[in-house]
Parts: sequence; C-alpha cells; structure tokens
Amino acid sequence: MGKTKEPKADGLIIAQPFGAQIGVFKDLDEMCEYFERVVGIKDHGFRDKRAKAMASELTDEKNTHWWAVYLPEEVDLSTIVHECSHLADMVMESHGVPLGWESTEVRAYVLQRMFEQAADLCGFEV
Repeated sequence: MGKTKEPKADGLIIAQPFGAQIGVFKDLDEMCEYFERVVGIKDHGFRDKRAKAMASELTDEKNTHWWAVYLPEEVDLSTIVHECSHLADMVMESHGVPLGWESTEVRAYVLQRMFEQAADLCGFEV
C-alpha cells in the first residue's frame, strides 16, 4: 500500500507589506484536506460552503493565522478580484491596520499586488 499524498496549495500569494502567505487552491477538497491534515484545523467549515470561490482566514490553537483562497480552474477575473478584496481586509485587520478612509491607499496597494499574483497563478496576464 502506497503512502498517501500530502495535500498542498497550488500556489502562494504574498500580501505585502505584511509578508502574509496565502495558499491558493484550485480544488476545494484539496484545501479541506490541507487544513485538516497539515494545519490540524478540522472544523474549518469549508465542506459546508460549496462556493464558486472562497477566501478564508482561520486561526489554529497556537493563535497562528492561516489564509487561503479557493480559485477553481474555471475562475474569472472578477471573481479573483472579489476574493482578493476579502483577503486584503482579513490580512490588514489581523495586522492591526484599521479598515477605513485613513487606510484606503494601503488597502488599494495590498489588493492590487495580491490580485496580480492570483491572476498570474490562474493563467491570466494583467
């Protein structure tokens, strides 16, 4: 009997200037398996949310933040920017940057850079 393949992300987005790493998954079941078997978070709720795409932030028992985004093969650019918008808010808030008018320029740059990386990983030129 062969060894079970360890689940992994299809790519990685780095949310600068925070250095936050966001796993990009093209398969929702692979994302579920990753959080369950690698990270150790079994109550992620992803299996209950069969969505077209999904951004997520979870915290483990050591209070470590884990970010991921599910972007299937048939994803379009508008969905990528939508999910990156959620991720920008999650990452900024977890790093203590209040969301609002005073941080809108930071958010715009974070969102722009994350979108460029995600679009590239999904095969788009931007």
